[in-house]
Amino acid sequence: MKIAIIGPGIMSIPPNGWGSVETIIWKHKLELEKRNHQVTIYNTKNLDEVASSVNNTHFDFIHCHYDAFADELCRKIHKPFCLTSHWGEIKEQAAWDVHGGWWNPIFQGMLKCRG
Repeated sequence: MKIAIIGPGIMSIPPNGWGSVETIIWKHKLELEKRNHQVTIYNTKNLDEVASSVNNTHFDFIHCHYDAFADELCRKIHKPFCLTSHWGEIKEQAAWDVHGGWWNPIFQGMLKCRG
């Protein structure tokens, strides 16, 4: 399979120290490549660049590892993709108000993304 992994663009991949998301993305890439899959990591905040490349390349699977990109990528990527969120309460709207409601637009965007 040809797989795209979209990182947050706020830390280096491969990781140059301790970290969680960047370590997970890097380990996923290494393991998938051991299993003969082709993996491309996009790790930039420039979502126009990411969307252009993803839209113009055939991928069998696209995985965004950064939920803050959900709403914008839904408008820009014209293919189905998977999204990882570190916040598991998608159906629990009361949990959206953490951090002064900052997560609310992210979950709303995720829910609107593809209907």
